[in-house]
Amino acid sequence: MVRPYLHLHVANDVSPLGSEGLPFVFDNFELSGVYSNFADFGKNTWTKTKVVYQQHQRPQPQAVITFRQ
Repeated sequence: MVRPYLHLHVANDVSPLGSEGLPFVFDNFELSGVYSNFADFGKNTWTKTKVVYQQHQRPQPQAVITFRQ
């Protein structure tokens, strides 16, 4: 089963290969869990963690997050 996901690449130019990545943060989100191994993505469920409300941060790699207003 394929699960939807969002991949962001924030860069300083329109060319994906000819640009540099830029740091970014989200105003707010909830950290709900993580994939401990990306190879498990779409094959196994993610590991739930205590839901943590985050502000002005960038999610860690392989994080499972929920956007809130």
